[in-house]
Amino acid sequence: PQAVNLLLDSFPAFRSAADSGQMGREIGLYVYYEKGDKDGDPAHENTPEETLLHVTGMPSQDGDSQYFGCYIGVNLENLSNRDESGNLIIQNGKRCIIREGEVVSDLENTMVQEMFRAVMYDYNRAGMLGFADSNDYTADYKNLTPEQENKIKAIQYPAWFIEGAASMVRNTYQSKTDLFNSLLENRRMPSDEESAEYGYLAVLYLSELAARSDPETGSAMTVNEDGTMSFSSQKICSGLNSILERMHDGETLDEVIHSVAPKDKDGVTVYSGTDDFAKKFFCGSMMDNGSSETASSETDDGESLAFVTDFLTYMHDISEDTGRQSIANGSVLFDFEEDFETPLDRNKEETSDEYKIIESNTYVESTVPDSVALNTGGKSDWNGQTESAGPVEEAGDHSGAGTDPADAEIAAVEPEEVLSVTETLTLEPEAETVDVE
Repeated sequence: PQAVNLLLDSFPAFRSAADSGQMGREIGLYVYYEKGDKDGDPAHENTPEETLLHVTGMPSQDGDSQYFGCYIGVNLENLSNRDESGNLIIQNGKRCIIREGEVVSDLENTMVQEMFRAVMYDYNRAGMLGFADSNDYTADYKNLTPEQENKIKAIQYPAWFIEGAASMVRNTYQSKTDLFNSLLENRRMPSDEESAEYGYLAVLYLSELAARSDPETGSAMTVNEDGTMSFSSQKICSGLNSILERMHDGETLDEVIHSVAPKDKDGVTVYSGTDDFAKKFFCGSMMDNGSSETASSETDDGESLAFVTDFLTYMHDISEDTGRQSIANGSVLFDFEEDFETPLDRNKEETSDEYKIIESNTYVESTVPDSVALNTGGKSDWNGQTESAGPVEEAGDHSGAGTDPADAEIAAVEPEEVLSVTETLTLEPEAETVDVE
């Protein structure tokens, strides 16, 4: 409940939807101890092995009726305390569960991130799944027709957007500091294998553009007296809220990106749509003095390159403060400079009317009608073809990433993968120094 309330209080669009009955009231709970439970539920056979917690959404069937449902999966195998030899610690015939330390901080961060995903399944379901209406629930994802596959690719948000938006509500910079420092040093884009980190920076920049285009919000960037930059997480969060709200109201991601995109020196809008943004984001070159060069080709995007460089420099400088207890957090739900490791208060109990836990062991049907949840904007307009309508360019198939890590193309998620996008956390041995009940 605390994670749900944090999200609803941070995003006015989510709170408004909840107040009007457009957020799910319940969510299932599946607790497991090993990967690949053979209990008759196909979803349990594909649980991520090293994940602490994940949310899965899937069209399911109850008799002759189809419905969309979600559940939270909690891997107690990775939350069980062990001795120095790796053996489970058992007291009174029961496992001892980890209660403190880095593992629990990771769990709490992942809880907020995954509940954001659950909210998105109700708030922006069309783009999350690639579905235009509930008739698509009957699709056989192992044997899609070419038309079904093209339709899903056109409507479904790209993996970098889904992962990136969810990563913005956890302490992403804190958990990926080495990767971001390497990126800053080498001016190189994360590869497609780190799409969550690429997505984090990409959606962060799109949120800045959305904030900048709103006169009441304005840019999150401030130039300090010493020439350094600082960033407002509140304005970034406001920009993301605007993007999600506009798509909830029916605009496509293509349309939103095109409308918030800056213009080049000739007055031409820099991004024609989602795929064009993915080609150009963070491409270009950086001068020795840290300033971005003027875009010199169709794929150079000096402005986004400068934004990422300034933001990562800002986060690095915060983290270098010797008076801090932890590295800069990176969550848009709090001030970027706030010193903490977990967004949740372990000593605080809350209740919520949304996403109440149902110990179902499987999917629980969403209370949001498909007529509402699927009447939202996806990546592109679907008109029976793979091209997008309107001013945006073709929604091309970016199923292959460039060989150069600086190439901003990210591999498209296959339809069956998007229905169970999860955050995988590898547990470090030293993180298991904890108190035991």
